[in-house]
Amino acid sequence: MSVLKKFFKDTIIYGLATVLPRLMNILLVRLHTGKLETVSYSDTTEFYVYASFFNVLLTYGMETAFFRFFSKSQEKGKIFSTTFISLIVTTVTFLVVVLCFSSQLANWLDLNQTYFNLLIGILVLDVLVVAPFAYLRATGRPMRFAAVKLSNIVIFVVLNYFFFWAIPKFGINFPNYEPSNLVQYIFISNLAASAVTFLLLIPYFFKVKLQFSKTIFKQLLGYGWPIMVAGLAYVVNENFDKWIIPHLLDKDINGAYSGCYKIAVFMTIFIQAFRLGAEPFSFLMPRRKTQNRPMR
Repeated sequence: MSVLKKFFKDTIIYGLATVLPRLMNILLVRLHTGKLETVSYSDTTEFYVYASFFNVLLTYGMETAFFRFFSKSQEKGKIFSTTFISLIVTTVTFLVVVLCFSSQLANWLDLNQTYFNLLIGILVLDVLVVAPFAYLRATGRPMRFAAVKLSNIVIFVVLNYFFFWAIPKFGINFPNYEPSNLVQYIFISNLAASAVTFLLLIPYFFKVKLQFSKTIFKQLLGYGWPIMVAGLAYVVNENFDKWIIPHLLDKDINGAYSGCYKIAVFMTIFIQAFRLGAEPFSFLMPRRKTQNRPMR
């Protein structure tokens, strides 16, 4: 298969893994807005604004840095292992610090304590699978990548319909079910989906011998931190409006605005699909040797 054909194939597969989840999320907009008040929907939006911000912070550009050095290094196993260990150490450190100051941080972020705990659980699980997902892309396994991604969104969507639609409609007796606080079940569904993704990717934690290289880590960090800064700028640019509206106006307006925004953002999925296919292509494609020609 030619490099160009492989690029198109990977883009289509990664595109499906990106487009289908977004399509399903658009379907959830109708479910959520039909069951939640606009104030509650605003809480959901703010939750995911913080999730986006901390996800970029906790990965600190290591995913792209991994591609950069994995493509050229002769010690690919050591690149993966160093990336994976560094993310584990920083994530566990983050978790310990957050648990020590949980209530203070929840108050500072103006989040319900239960929501905050669920946020931390989702963040930790999502960051721990960054390296395995990158490994699947770098080693040319888009089908497996897509299968895991789609299983995540299917679980998330099914659980949302279970909590928001099936339980009230069929009178299912679910332990400690709180119809007055449905927002939490969006986050619980997300946590469950992230946990299943984590379990599916556990075999890739042991694909290579775990060894940490300080030299490689410095190279990864040096390449990754500017990407983290750019990522934080992107998150702020994309989400600052949804964070500031509740403070300048109120949550009721923000909830209505966020629902419309989720539908309008549909076009960005095509850009994301192209990036997922192009990133491994640009880093991993073989380089042609150029001959030095005399200047005329």
